[in-house]
Amino acid sequence: MDRLRWMRYTQLDQGCVVVLIIFRVLNALCAQTYFVPDEYWQGPEVAHRLVFGYGYLTWEWRHGLRGSVFPLLIAALYKIAEVTGT
Repeated sequence: MDRLRWMRYTQLDQGCVVVLIIFRVLNALCAQTYFVPDEYWQGPEVAHRLVFGYGYLTWEWRHGLRGSVFPLLIAALYKIAEVTGT
């Protein structure tokens, strides 16, 4: 009985993964966007400054006009890279 239940969950997980992969591929092919250089200054550069203590901040950051959630996510990745030495 336990093996049968495990097999059902495994099949559901595989189906979910397939659906998510298909969704991601379609999303990547259908999304029409463009690169905005400002995105670099509003995310990775701010995160770099948070983790390593130096980097350029645009005027929006100096005056507190930007939210910090997105840079904090990137900063977490930078901190992991710093701690692991990668």
